Amino acid sequence: MAVDGTYKISGEAMGTRLEGTLELATEGSKLTGTSRIGSQVVQLKNGKADGDSFSADVTAPTPMGKVKFKMTGKVSGDKISGTLKTMVINATYEGTRI
Repeated sequence: MAVDGTYKISGEAMGTRLEGTLELATEGSKLTGTSRIGSQVVQLKNGKADGDSFSADVTAPTPMGKVKFKMTGKVSGDKISGTLKTMVINATYEGTRI
């Protein structure tokens, strides 16, 4: 599928630069995977894929406690980019398939 793979990603959230990996796998329109930033690994939930676009819910530990994010993204060749959003946090990320 268009989005399947492991990506090295980086982004910024609340003034902090973050780097990690994003692993994505599809089965039809169902998307599963994990996000790893530092030693934190979180599972993607309620994932959906449509061609080169995808979305999922991610609950991640933050300095404010666990926060649920809505992740969206798009893959173009080996490049990936997208957003993580909550009511108060909007973060962007980009990366490359490894």
